[in-house]
Amino acid sequence: MFNLFKKFRLFRNNRLFSVTADVDGMRCEKCVERVRNALLKVSGVVMVNVDSEKKVVIVESDREQDLAKISKVISDCGYSVREIKHSGIILVR
Repeated sequence: MFNLFKKFRLFRNNRLFSVTADVDGMRCEKCVERVRNALLKVSGVVMVNVDSEKKVVIVESDREQDLAKISKVISDCGYSVREIKHSGIILVR
């Protein structure tokens, strides 16, 4: 129910901010879930896509995120962030 409320709020703002991180150390589905669940607890984050094979994490948020904060959340899960960047704004209709 909480995610549904977040998504409703998104449509009012009509945009998503995206962050992409290249991450080392993720090897299995438990790694993926650990990172996804930790990032979903960050204020404003509405969607997290984690690909352990490509070693990429994409975070979509209803506000611009501090890259250091996102990187710290991933690092606190036990993984190494090689590169992190804002990857743009997505317009939502």
